[in-house]
Amino acid sequence: MPRVHAHEIWRVPDAYLAQAQDDATILAIAELERAGIDIVSDGEIRRESYSNYFGLSLDGLDTVNVGSVIGANRRATPVPRVVGKIRRKGSVELRDTEFLLKHATRATKITVPGPFTLAQQARTISMPTRKRWRWITPPPSTRNCGH
Repeated sequence: MPRVHAHEIWRVPDAYLAQAQDDATILAIAELERAGIDIVSDGEIRRESYSNYFGLSLDGLDTVNVGSVIGANRRATPVPRVVGKIRRKGSVELRDTEFLLKHATRATKITVPGPFTLAQQARTISMPTRKRWRWITPPPSTRNCGH
């Protein structure tokens, strides 16, 4: 799964992508409700992966000059590099939540990855003030592999 942008996975031209994702999300919500699911989600239709949708909405990550981590499959996966303080650029998941609430008739939920998941899917770089940045650099025994 991509940890950085993977625009090539979308088969719909950019001009129609948002509408196609909205249509597919409406179908996913309806199918979850038809299946009798008590608490429905948006189906995560707009996500290239579980993590990158949220992670790419944060400042402090370089998603152009990427690093890599070795995954469970023993393959290198491109990941963003942590290059500064992690902060939200703005609302994350707000539009998706509002869209879900507008189209669902049952209780709803939106899933978001937690800090541990996101930290495992990014590459840290050496910081000049290591003590200040300790919270983003895992201990040596758990440090990400790769470049």
